[in-house]
Amino acid sequence: MVSELTHLLDEIRAANTIAWSIAAIPSREDEQCIRLIELLKRLSAEERLGLFARPELSVRIQVFVFRMAELAVRATSVSLLETAATALAMEGCPEREAYSLLALIVHSAKKLGIDGDSLIRRAMTFADDSGKERLLSFLSTDSKLRTIEAIGFRETNMPEGFTYKFDLSAAMPFALRRPS
Repeated sequence: MVSELTHLLDEIRAANTIAWSIAAIPSREDEQCIRLIELLKRLSAEERLGLFARPELSVRIQVFVFRMAELAVRATSVSLLETAATALAMEGCPEREAYSLLALIVHSAKKLGIDGDSLIRRAMTFADDSGKERLLSFLSTDSKLRTIEAIGFRETNMPEGFTYKFDLSAAMPFALRRPS
């Protein structure tokens, strides 16, 4: 398992993030990340410690989570969405982009007819203490601010299927709202 894990980590770190982010879904890199997360779930938190501390891996996990939030809806696969949430929890959500990804996960969960907050809570078991704090912070945020519109996204159907598109105008009412 260690050699497969090392090989997958090397392959994922070597992936061209830009090409991967626009590649057809699912891609070879997506399959590699799914396998990586499955292997990492078998390790203890201590054994996983440090694997996600590498910035190049963190960016790739974010690309993976975004793509799985879309693919899960296309394939009506709760399992893919669980894998995406687990990957983000293992990564620890260090970047503020993680909050946008969590909103996409919650939205995709709703489209699949499951509770997104419960999904994140289950994934939280794979997070370190600071990651758990960030996940809890997201879950305690006003639900109106956790929508895809609040983070500047909208859903759309493209020829390849369901997708999320960034749309700054969708977020403007939230950005312009004054606290009461």
